[in-house]
Amino acid sequence: MLSDSYGVMCRSGHLCAQPLVDHRTTDEVLRISVYVYNSEDEIGRVFEAMAEIHEALGNQNGSGNRR
Repeated sequence: MLSDSYGVMCRSGHLCAQPLVDHRTTDEVLRISVYVYNSEDEIGRVFEAMAEIHEALGNQNGSGNRR
């Protein structure tokens, strides 16, 4: 959804770090990379997009799996 609807490129899964991801969570992770060519505005829009998606889908698994 981030890529198709908002133009935000990201990766999900174990990201070539399965032992670490498995140690930190029981699920996969999402990675969004920023760099010097991203403006603060663009980074802010990523968080706004994530909030919109979260609201549209509902919090399907309780409070999430944040650490």
